Amino acid sequence: IANINDTRDIDAMVAEYRRDLIMREYRRRMFDQNTDAAPGDDEIETYYETHKQQLRTSEPLIKGIYVRLPDDSHSLSDIRKWYRSDKADDIDRLEKACDDTDVSYEYFRDRWVEWSAVKNMIPYDFGTNPDHFLRTHKFLDTSRGGSVYLLAITEYLPVGSVKPLEIAKPEILERLIATRRMEYDRKLRKELYDMAIKSGEIVVY
Repeated sequence: IANINDTRDIDAMVAEYRRDLIMREYRRRMFDQNTDAAPGDDEIETYYETHKQQLRTSEPLIKGIYVRLPDDSHSLSDIRKWYRSDKADDIDRLEKACDDTDVSYEYFRDRWVEWSAVKNMIPYDFGTNPDHFLRTHKFLDTSRGGSVYLLAITEYLPVGSVKPLEIAKPEILERLIATRRMEYDRKLRKELYDMAIKSGEIVVY
C-alpha cells in the first residue's frame, strides 16, 4: 500500500463490489421469501418427460447386492449361494446371516446406484472400461486382506443411457429452481426499476 499513492480507484471498486454483494443478498432473500415451495413431483415428472433426452448418464448405473465379510466367517459358504439367488427366501436368509457387526451388506436391487459408489468399496482391478466389465460379469467374488467381497449385478445401464427419474431428480430440481430464480430476478429488477422511475431516483430522457 505504501507504493500506491492514489487509492481512489481501489476505493471505488471496493464500494461497487460491496453494492453488488448487498444487492445479490437482497435478491436471494426476496426470492426465498416470495417464491412457492420447492417444485412438486408432478412438475419434476413433466420436466423429465420433456427433457429426458438431455439427461444422460456419465457413468454406468447398477442394481444388485453387495456383501463384505471375513474370509473365516462360518456363514461364508451359505452367503456365497444366497447372494446369487433370486428367491425371496434366500434373500431373507442372506439378510439374517449378514446381521452381524463384521459384515457389510447393501441391498439395492430396488434402486439404481452409480457404479463408482459400489466400485470404490471393492479392492479389485475393474479395468478402464466399466461398461465392458458390467456387460461380461453378473457376479464378482474376490478376496483381499482377510475379507471376501461379493457383488451380484441384477440390472445395468451403460454410459450415455437416459437417466432413470430417481437418479435425474436432483439435477431436475436444480434446473427448475435455477429457472425460477432467473424469472423472479428479472421480475424483481423490473419492479425496482419502475419504483426508481416513479420516485424520481431515475430519470429517463
